[in-house]
Amino acid sequence: LDASEKDQPVMKRLSELNDELTATQLARIDLNAQLSVIREFLDSGANLSNEENEKIFNVPALRDDAAVSGARQELLAAIKKTQELTEFYGPDHPLLKSSRANVVHLQEKFSKTLKETIVALENKLKTLNAKETEVSRQYEEQKQEALSLAQEAFEFGRLKNDVSRLQKLYDVLVERMREVDMSTGYLKTNVQIVKPA
Repeated sequence: LDASEKDQPVMKRLSELNDELTATQLARIDLNAQLSVIREFLDSGANLSNEENEKIFNVPALRDDAAVSGARQELLAAIKKTQELTEFYGPDHPLLKSSRANVVHLQEKFSKTLKETIVALENKLKTLNAKETEVSRQYEEQKQEALSLAQEAFEFGRLKNDVSRLQKLYDVLVERMREVDMSTGYLKTNVQIVKPA
């Protein structure tokens, strides 16, 4: 079993966890920034029903929320209708009074919807924080496993190189031994004395 084949699933999982952790961190940072902008705007006491304060509704969390958009559009339509009625009727006219009461009611509805959306965003932020903590823990565990496998792979490679080197040394020694055995056979000469001199 080659160590490089063995650690591939670990490295793949480490890469997946890294991607998931990065995506979660980016989502948390983005949502946190959006909530900060919304809170800062609300704390400033700005009138949310004023069309001049359009920029707060360009924050994706509010822009993409159907309930907030719907309540805001209803409120803006009621305010416009009240302004139109003000041009034609006196302040005590029943239609104008009714329209003003409707605006107050829609402002309350809008504020309630906005608060519910903010609570939902805060809950989502808590969920993202918990997910980030968990994925970060898993990432650290996987990183430790990858480091352990890398150390084992290094040790395996070192031992494999040692075996290869020792095998070559052994082969050279065996070859030398053969050469020595063969050369000792040439040193012996079979000489017989036929006649003494």
